[in-house]
Amino acid sequence: MRNIFNALLVLGLCGTVALRADHFVAQNGQEPVWPYTNLNTAASNIQEALHAAADGATVWVDDGVYYTPPNPSEQYGTNVVSITNAITLRSINGPAAAIINGGGSNRCVDIIVAAASCAFGPAVLDGFTLTNGYSYIRGAGIQIYGYDDGTGIVRNCVISGNVVGKDTEYPYAGGGGIFSYNNVGFQPVISNCLVRGNRAENISSLTNT
Repeated sequence: MRNIFNALLVLGLCGTVALRADHFVAQNGQEPVWPYTNLNTAASNIQEALHAAADGATVWVDDGVYYTPPNPSEQYGTNVVSITNAITLRSINGPAAAIINGGGSNRCVDIIVAAASCAFGPAVLDGFTLTNGYSYIRGAGIQIYGYDDGTGIVRNCVISGNVVGKDTEYPYAGGGGIFSYNNVGFQPVISNCLVRGNRAENISSLTNT
């Protein structure tokens, strides 16, 4: 039933059905084996599983607190998780159980999507707590950057306790919890998320975004 629903979701957004593969992330002391296709061989950090996932895939994340991987991506600061293609990153048991923690020095999640991935559906983040993220410019909890006809979806998440620091080089930096930078045709969607207790130190009006 889940695979049928996913196929319909892709058809509805882009007019094309893409086959989806599953990859897994866990912190159960398992021996990770690429491409991480079950919980017994799951990746131990989220980014490794994302590297194994092609457009249209789903990455399932088991319970745990996930911190910055050994080689984090860079996009106006370092990121614990960076989604750069049309994948679905989904927790197995929801935001109370799967936590992406920036450690007070890194952005929690960065999503960059483009029209080239549209045939495979949107980039989706589903069912996480994003906390303790930091960025010196924007989007300490999550930054969504898109262009052309790409689609980025964030749903069923708790985004709390993230900080965009004060930086004289970027006096208008903001979006302590969420920052979306959109070019023509990009469609960011935020649904059923709790966003609270985030702050951007340069802009007082965004101290509780």
